[in-house]
Amino acid sequence: MAVLVLAAAALLLAPRRSFVTADCAFGEATYQEAGEGLLHGAAGGTPPSYHMPAASLAAACLRGHASSDVRRTWLGLAQAGPLVLAAAVAGASGGAAAAAAAAALLAWTSPEPACHPQAAMALLVLVLAGALAAWSRRTDSARSWAVAAALGASFAFRSTWAFLPPLLALWALRRGARKSALIVGLAPYLAIAPWAAATLASEGRPSLFEAGQAGDNIIAGALGLVGTFEGDSSALADGLPDPMDFGETMSWAARETLSNPFRTLDAMFRRAVFVVALAPLPWACALVGCLAAWRRPQVRAWALLALYLVAVHVPMSVQANYFTPLWPVLALLAAAPLAHRRFGFTVPLERGLRRLGSGLVLMAGAAALVAGSAAMVLAARYGAQALSRAPDSEAALEAALAAAPDDAVLRLWRGRRLLRAGSLAEARADFQAAVAGGVDRAEPLAAWSGLLSGGTLDMKTADGLPCATRALSVFFGAEALALQGRQGAAQAAALEAVEARRACAFVRVGAGAAQARLKATAQAVRALLADLAPLVPRGRVLAAPRLLTAAFSAFPPDRESWLALAIGLQDLADSEGAVAAHDGMAEAGAAASPADRGVALVLAGRRDEGRAALTAALAADPACAPAALSLGAVLEGDGKPAEARAVYERALAAGGGRLRGELKRRLGPK
Repeated sequence: MAVLVLAAAALLLAPRRSFVTADCAFGEATYQEAGEGLLHGAAGGTPPSYHMPAASLAAACLRGHASSDVRRTWLGLAQAGPLVLAAAVAGASGGAAAAAAAAALLAWTSPEPACHPQAAMALLVLVLAGALAAWSRRTDSARSWAVAAALGASFAFRSTWAFLPPLLALWALRRGARKSALIVGLAPYLAIAPWAAATLASEGRPSLFEAGQAGDNIIAGALGLVGTFEGDSSALADGLPDPMDFGETMSWAARETLSNPFRTLDAMFRRAVFVVALAPLPWACALVGCLAAWRRPQVRAWALLALYLVAVHVPMSVQANYFTPLWPVLALLAAAPLAHRRFGFTVPLERGLRRLGSGLVLMAGAAALVAGSAAMVLAARYGAQALSRAPDSEAALEAALAAAPDDAVLRLWRGRRLLRAGSLAEARADFQAAVAGGVDRAEPLAAWSGLLSGGTLDMKTADGLPCATRALSVFFGAEALALQGRQGAAQAAALEAVEARRACAFVRVGAGAAQARLKATAQAVRALLADLAPLVPRGRVLAAPRLLTAAFSAFPPDRESWLALAIGLQDLADSEGAVAAHDGMAEAGAAASPADRGVALVLAGRRDEGRAALTAALAADPACAPAALSLGAVLEGDGKPAEARAVYERALAAGGGRLRGELKRRLGPK
């Protein structure tokens, strides 16, 4: 009765929504580039291991290859599929009343359904819930293989369920089903063997799951951020690991967590509150359902799913769409007390509805298994290609273009290479072809390549483009103004671009203390200039980045921002600009970085000044390994190996810090 009352309240209080007019994005650019790499055997800006293959392939198809009819079909499936499948799972386990209640609760009380390609996870979790319901009632081999297949298919989309198989194995062992424990505990991981082999062949290290975004979220979570962020994670703090290296990231996160236990617990609690606050009514319904029907094994299995989904996410930074798979599980739990309540239905009708529900779950499971298997086949093919040639080489890209000359994303990737090589007209043609093919984020690049080749900046509005692309577009405008000699306007536009990139970093980050932990301006400068570096023709020095030095002199930020500007200018091959930024840092009263300034001076051709700055840095800190390595390299270049060796030995004797290994390598065997 309590569930019925809560369901009625949900129907009355929840807002009505139009599924037809929902505004849906078809995946992020990083997903698309990873998927395109798998499709064509040629990596672009994002390595395929950044996301799991099925998710990135779905994004590539929906953003770059699928027709509008296919996109509309996906939209309908993403919105209506969970309702139908939730009714099927509840109906197969408990009959018509439970099916109707589960669908109604999911339709009226859950947050707006996601239309991202990873909305498929809502369907996958329902397939898994159906398999677990049957398995929890009778733990035999056939049902164990069904659970293993559902988990294996989900691994192709996300690493969400990576730690669930051992828990299910313990469940089976408690029931004395050793064979089932072996199946559910180990068999799911066989599905990702092709993925591990492919990433080992292409990147030199195996990635069992996604390596990029997951690593960023783990790093942000260990630092205490509640929400996810956009941008370069290295700007959040000093000494962070490479998010693509899962082992290094996990090791660092464990140390950070142990050294800041109270911060960790506080962040985990706030993330749990965030999850409940997303949909408090479904949580209340699910709690009542659990209490009323706890004796049923499928209810315990679904409760395990719900708790697991929360527990696996709270150690890392989160966002709302990560919990899309959770709402169907809560609907199943809320409807559980209605199982086997016929309310006037005849027994044959009930039996037919249960068979229909079981059939729908089996069909959905088969479709997921086929999709996951196809993704792994493409991953295996990509790995095989990588063994014969580097997948990110120019030859691989040209081979892919020969097979698909009109592919918009491949034209975008080649345009970037041509732009960097200084072939501006050819780059512009590729960018324009990419725009014509539907890749909107190529539009600023097409406009900018035209500007650099002597034309005017012809750029339409950046509305609707990814956040980072909008910031880059404003910066291109700053460069155009600088070329016209309008220094004041160019400086203002350069600052506006930094502010746009800083806002980009806050798009997904929770409010309050989490934002305060972000080094906002430094992060924005570093990310903006890092976005720009691969696009600047070699040998060309841009005017707009230098204008930030003048702007920062008028509005001096913290030391990290100055340092980010100096290093960014260095990456843009503007060594004189980097020296100016270091000087501006000192003039602004920020703590100087003599070692970095010395390197900039050397690279700018001012070797005597650079040697003096590096020597001064070592006099102030004899263990400053970066200064020792840089000074030693300068001395070796001047034909003074003995003096260089003495510099390395003194720095090593003083400690050497994290670069002791490099100092030893420079010294060579004794």
